[in-house]
Amino acid sequence: MHESVSIANQTQNSPTAAANEALPAIDQQPDPETQLIDRFPIQLKLSVGAPNDPLEYEADAIADKVMRMPDMPFVQNKLTNDGYNNYDGGHIHLKPIPPVVPFDYHKSTSIGPDEDDYEHLQLKPLASQITPYIQTKGDTGGVASDAVSNRIKSSMGGGSSMSGDTKSFMESRFGTDFSDVKIHTGTEAAQLSQSLNARAFTVSNNIYFNNGQYQPDNDSGKHLLAHELTHTIQQGSSVKRKSFIQRATAVVTPTPPTKGKIAKAVPKSRKATPAKPIDTKNELLYVPDIQVPTFKMDVIPVDTNNYGFKKTTRSDTHITKWNNAAITGGKFRKNFKDKVEKEVPAEKTAKVFFMKPKKEADGLITGDMSQIRESITRPFWDKDGNKVKDGYDVDHKVELQLGGMDDLPNLWLLEAATNRSSGSKINDEINEKVSAQYALVSDNKVEPTPEELKNIRNNYTITAGTLSGGMTTDGNRLGWELSQIKDGEHLDGLAFISKDDEGRKNLAKSDTLSLILSQRFGVTKNFDWNPTNPPVAINKSVGFIKKNGTSLNLRTITYNHKDPATIMSEGSDGKAEISALEGNVFVTKELNTTLDIEKVPGLYGGRLNISQAKQAISKEIKARALSPIIIDELDINDTAGLVGSGRIITDVPLIKGSAIKLTLDEGGLKISKTFSSGEIKLPPPFKVSDTSLEIYASTDGIGIKGEANFEITKLGKGKLTAKADSAGTFALAGSFDFDSKTFDPARVEVNYLNGELSIKGEIGIPEGKIKGLKSAHITVGYASNSLTADGSAEFNIKGIKQNKVTISYEKDLLVIAGDFELDNSIPGVKSGGGSLKVTRGGDGKYHISARGHAEPDIPKINPKLSISYDDGALTMEGQADYNADRLSGTVTVGATNRTLNADGEPTGAPGDHFNVYGTGLLTVKITEWLQGTAKIKLTPNKEIEVVGRLEVPKPVNFFDRKSIKKPLFHPPEVQIPIFAIPLGNKSIGLVGVIKGGLDFDAGIGPGQLRDVFAEIKYNPSRPDDTTFKAGAQIVIPADAGITMSAYMGLGVSVAIASVSGGIKISGRLGLDGEARAKAEVSWSPKNGFALDGLGEIEVHPQFTFTIDALILASLDLYVTSYDHEFKKELKSFTFGPNMQAKVAMPVHYKQGEEFKISKDDIQVTYPPIDIPEMAKGLGDKAKEAIFGK
Repeated sequence: MHESVSIANQTQNSPTAAANEALPAIDQQPDPETQLIDRFPIQLKLSVGAPNDPLEYEADAIADKVMRMPDMPFVQNKLTNDGYNNYDGGHIHLKPIPPVVPFDYHKSTSIGPDEDDYEHLQLKPLASQITPYIQTKGDTGGVASDAVSNRIKSSMGGGSSMSGDTKSFMESRFGTDFSDVKIHTGTEAAQLSQSLNARAFTVSNNIYFNNGQYQPDNDSGKHLLAHELTHTIQQGSSVKRKSFIQRATAVVTPTPPTKGKIAKAVPKSRKATPAKPIDTKNELLYVPDIQVPTFKMDVIPVDTNNYGFKKTTRSDTHITKWNNAAITGGKFRKNFKDKVEKEVPAEKTAKVFFMKPKKEADGLITGDMSQIRESITRPFWDKDGNKVKDGYDVDHKVELQLGGMDDLPNLWLLEAATNRSSGSKINDEINEKVSAQYALVSDNKVEPTPEELKNIRNNYTITAGTLSGGMTTDGNRLGWELSQIKDGEHLDGLAFISKDDEGRKNLAKSDTLSLILSQRFGVTKNFDWNPTNPPVAINKSVGFIKKNGTSLNLRTITYNHKDPATIMSEGSDGKAEISALEGNVFVTKELNTTLDIEKVPGLYGGRLNISQAKQAISKEIKARALSPIIIDELDINDTAGLVGSGRIITDVPLIKGSAIKLTLDEGGLKISKTFSSGEIKLPPPFKVSDTSLEIYASTDGIGIKGEANFEITKLGKGKLTAKADSAGTFALAGSFDFDSKTFDPARVEVNYLNGELSIKGEIGIPEGKIKGLKSAHITVGYASNSLTADGSAEFNIKGIKQNKVTISYEKDLLVIAGDFELDNSIPGVKSGGGSLKVTRGGDGKYHISARGHAEPDIPKINPKLSISYDDGALTMEGQADYNADRLSGTVTVGATNRTLNADGEPTGAPGDHFNVYGTGLLTVKITEWLQGTAKIKLTPNKEIEVVGRLEVPKPVNFFDRKSIKKPLFHPPEVQIPIFAIPLGNKSIGLVGVIKGGLDFDAGIGPGQLRDVFAEIKYNPSRPDDTTFKAGAQIVIPADAGITMSAYMGLGVSVAIASVSGGIKISGRLGLDGEARAKAEVSWSPKNGFALDGLGEIEVHPQFTFTIDALILASLDLYVTSYDHEFKKELKSFTFGPNMQAKVAMPVHYKQGEEFKISKDDIQVTYPPIDIPEMAKGLGDKAKEAIFGK
């Protein structure tokens, strides 16, 4: 419903009364605006109407029809003799417009007289009957304030007329002159609209629009304007149909539909916004607005501002769910019994009832109460008993594509014409709005591809800033709620046929055979009959025979004749031979089968078992080029013949396993399937990237449109579309383009026919595209699920002579391969050969690579060389063990067209010149202990040359330790007076006896060479050119010691006294160190290794003594004895003159000779030492230490 308001009827007595009151012609009525203004005193308040006002539905219906009408010139309606209005001048002719039939649950009053004369919508002016009120979108009515009422009155007559184009558009469709209609926009109109919570409202011939709502240049704006113009006609304000006679009709009072259900509410955090309209990571998209039919807006249960939704996956179980639910619960049984009691009370205990729609002559429905209930879960009539063309569809109130629930709370029955129109239009609207918005906000600023659009529709959460009504649809939007079917409200449109009814009695007579083809659609066929058991030729068709038709042909009938009593009590059965799908080019053959005629008590004839036809089609009939058909639902109606739905589970390899929905209706046998990339099964190595490929049933069989884009990774891309000359078959044609950066020509032809993919064509690679390749000519094919390639190629690689070349496709790669031989232009190489190929690398570019083996031409080295060629660089390289001429180890040698670095290694870019090279580390052995590693290189004349520095990491011993001992001095014993010891009144004279000696000992070695190095340049082929530079440090650890021993004995000069004790003096002069000298080192291959040097060590030490003294003196005087013990521990003293000690020795070593050193080779310098003088000086120090000075 539009958020609009209008002056309309609020106080009329009843719809029925209005229906029966004929209105005068408009030109006989007072001027409506004058009438309204006169009836609006300044204090009059305008009443606010409720949203379900019938005039609002009428305005919606008219607006819908206006938007569906083609362009036509405006011709004023005229009165004809028969009371019908016509357009002249070769334009369309309009009959009188019938009453508005908005979405209806069939709770309306009966239609007024002469309703069958109407084909289109009838509008009636109500201004002469009504008290003015305002209709708005809201839950209840109300009353406008005094201020609003007065502002509206004061503004009436102002505004402006419609522009010429807009006025012409509307007048040509309404057949009405809108010259007096005034359009109000701007601040005042917006404020009034806002005060009424309306997008627009109408009073008399004045239409007021809220901000931004008057947009007559787009469809939504036109629909709103048409809606409001309808209100001006309803109010009689703008109508100028001078001779138009209006018929009185009933006012339809619809029951508002219950709200639908959404599958899952979208939280705010999952809604895109205008500030951030797209989020590809979280799959969110904002769209400013989406338009849907107004009646769909009425059933959405949530706020339609910032409406968020995600498409619900269809289960295709909604029909089954509806049928099962419709026969359980509710008041059907009670209402059925009540209807029996009311209409055929004498048949309360009858086992079989006969019914038909009230307003129809045919449409027989028979069975007991349960059978009837099951057969009419989807009625084919409206509340009043009128047949509804094509019946009703089980529809989702909130569309699945808008996030509706796929379950019973969201289901209703909707008139088939309305449902099918609504669903497709909403789909197109969403596609259009999503594509346009994506082009504005996506990174690449282009509309999505079909595959991208499908992904967005299926996986994104879409937020519509505004979800609004206004979309036009076909049909009259009739429908039923599930609760109405459960309660049996649809029984009101049916009438029982009494057993006393003459027509029913005739049904039991044998002169006419009545065959019920469908109870759902009320199809019964009557045939003149002469009772007989043999088959009777009928040859009557139901539906039209056409290329894609679903007609049913009754060929023969065999019926078991029974007497009237048996017919009335039991009925009888028979067989019917039928054919179906005659002339339909979509199927492989027409259906020919025999169906049972089931008994119907009281009916001479019976009910055709259509389920057997369903089984026969599923078993016998195949879709041309697609194969097995499975029928899920099947019935018969008058216009189509067979109607129903099913699936094709195709066995076409390209789309094998895909379920293709199939429909049989008045339009014929129809299929429509748009495939996703995952459903297109191209064989390897092809991969479908995106697709809009769609198949459908055409008058020539299968039709195909759209395209499938595919690729071969790292090779190219292609496209398949419907093959132009393949009508009626599943055939595709297209092309595949190899990467044009490499290939020229690059395109080949691709076809898919009879379940087989084929490719043929020639491509090429011109010179300059791939380094090393002069040209290639390739023939491409596809057979046995394998891409094939063949052709020729020519290489231009220096040093290589090509032999046979093959071209193939291996492991998802196009490969050019062949054999080659090396020519004689490469130094250091005798011969060689191998294989080469062209492949695409990880960088996306094509490269030539070659591998093989070669024999070297290098003296004393004979490894197998490996050949490699990559991107212009040709290298032949191998490793070999080398063991000769003091050299041993592994060497790498080769030849290359790459430049060499300073170390002779191939590291540079390839060029036109070949270089021979050698690398490696060899062990060079000069002596047993002087050996090391050195790098090698190969000279231009292919000789090994060692260049390097040898280093010995550990010291080398060239002689062991040697010891030397030598006495230096032993003097005679010497006595000297020392001091006197007082004992009582006596003293004892003390003398010293000194003896001792001085000895020398020394140790040398082991002799070592440290920090040995040698810089050498050595060519085994040219030994005399050897250069050698070496050095070392001679290190000879040496120690020397001078050991002094001295003893001082004590004596006395008095006989009566005795002294015992002594002083022991021991000391050592230590000399420790290393003699170091640089050595002269020489070597030649002829003379070997030798070194010479002199090692010396010199120190200036002093003696260090340790002194311990003990003296015991005693004196015997016969009367008195004196004893005294003197004990003193003397500390260490450094004592002695300055001294110098030195050791020197010559060093000479030659390879092959023993290293020798003797005592005579060692030169020792030791200090002169005077023992007695030292002892005396030491004695004085000891005395002072013991007794003091």
